[in-house]
Amino acid sequence: MYKIYVDESGNLGPQGRFFVIGTFCTADGKRIRNILKRHCAKHGLDEFKNRSATFTDRQDIINKIRQSEDHEVAYICVDKHNIQNKKLLEDNNLLFNYTFGFLMKELVSRHHGDDLRVTIDNRNQKVMSINSLGDYVRIKAITSWGYSNNMDFHYCDSKDDRLVQAADLVAGTVLERYKLGKEHLYSRLSPAVSLRFPYEHFGK
Repeated sequence: MYKIYVDESGNLGPQGRFFVIGTFCTADGKRIRNILKRHCAKHGLDEFKNRSATFTDRQDIINKIRQSEDHEVAYICVDKHNIQNKKLLEDNNLLFNYTFGFLMKELVSRHHGDDLRVTIDNRNQKVMSINSLGDYVRIKAITSWGYSNNMDFHYCDSKDDRLVQAADLVAGTVLERYKLGKEHLYSRLSPAVSLRFPYEHFGK
């Protein structure tokens, strides 16, 4: 089974320009869990949060993560200012589900023969029904992407899952790149999938 951990950074609503859905993906996340567990123990933290971590701490964690090719990073960055279909901006649930579908299509293509488990920070339940995202992605996978394996969706509190916290690191680092132009940590993530939406008008 291949496991996909999801978190977001930015704002789905009218505030801000960019919104990122970041994923940290792995078949066996034990090594990554231990990296974050040791970091939190060293600093007396219950949970790693990208927004409150120092640059040095984030760089240290990313450097340790990239020492082995046992994972991949994937994301989609949404430029809300250039979305042509304004209906997407009227419903946070619709925008999240629709854009996450593009990201999942790429991940399904990369892991077409694997069962997939998707774990999402349950803070996202504030902007989506707990079942609508999983239903939407599964329907697209079966009817449009030629996927015939099992795909399960789970929600958790990010403080209970170190790999959701790793996805938070991904999403926050990507947002910093597009919002502030900071490339150093982003480049060290070496994303396997990097999507921009809407592609033709992004950043204009």
